[in-house]
Amino acid sequence: MGFTSACDNPPQLVAAQSAGPADIVNALRKVTITLPYLDAAAANVGVAMFGPLPFAFRCVTAKVLPRRALTADDSNYATITVGFNDGAGGSVTTLQAITTKKAASGGTGDWVAGTALALSSIDRADIVTVATYLRAAVTKAGTGVVTDFSVVLDGYYEGA
Repeated sequence: MGFTSACDNPPQLVAAQSAGPADIVNALRKVTITLPYLDAAAANVGVAMFGPLPFAFRCVTAKVLPRRALTADDSNYATITVGFNDGAGGSVTTLQAITTKKAASGGTGDWVAGTALALSSIDRADIVTVATYLRAAVTKAGTGVVTDFSVVLDGYYEGA
């Protein structure tokens, strides 16, 4: 788990510098947060959390990055919900939920290890506030399926 910024990527800062002051500011505000979820058995369910965030964060794109292959199934599948909450039992704001059902059924389809799956309907108006926890929750249907992945959120620092 962790986050990186443009300060960790000097070539990105050099490219932004040649483009002008506004691009430098945006490059310095860019943040990537990685939230791993490790799963060892098909029946396992759980939540991976990262936080509390030391800054407000505006999520722009998100993806699930599988660490192992998965065969999609409409009866035995997982639902992955990416969201955030206050970490103290408050309600969860969902950024995106996906299933590992077959693509024809509206799921992700088969997974290929190392091939990212975009989460397409992130609401860019959602700002995750300071001291909030990012979370990836996994529930299973049927006998379940092993889901071993990371959620990668790209966005911008929005202040402390």
